[in-house]
Amino acid sequence: QKHVINLYFFLFAKFVFVLLLTATIIIGLTLSGASFILNESIQQISRHTETIDKEFNKVNQEIQKVNAELKRIEYTLNERKQWSALILPILKEVHPPLVTLSGLTINNEGTAFIMQGKAQNREVLIALQAQLKKLNFVNDVTLPLENLIRQDHIEFQMTVKLKS
Repeated sequence: QKHVINLYFFLFAKFVFVLLLTATIIIGLTLSGASFILNESIQQISRHTETIDKEFNKVNQEIQKVNAELKRIEYTLNERKQWSALILPILKEVHPPLVTLSGLTINNEGTAFIMQGKAQNREVLIALQAQLKKLNFVNDVTLPLENLIRQDHIEFQMTVKLKS
């Protein structure tokens, strides 16, 4: 009878061992399949992330180019003289028919411009020169002497130098 109990115990142990082994194999296969699916998902996410990173870098580079261009434009606008703000006060000093302008030429550096036109007489031309010198952005107004030879109906050319 002891032998039968040992046999039952052995068979029960063998059954439990086989059951545990089978459960372990099933769990192992399930985990292995899940691991495979997770690895595939991780690789797919990694590829997708790389694609997004490349697109992000392209967009970021474009944004940097646009920002650099905007900074260049802003710098250029800030450094340029606002010619309309300078020319308007000058034109207010020109009073037709006493003085008429036929040309206005700005030098390349933007530090001066040349006014051409006709003045009714010498006094009007000298008065225009004096008024232009009074403007706060004007450094000097040069009127060549040959423009002052005639008394009436003077064609003139004067250089207006601007303050820095």
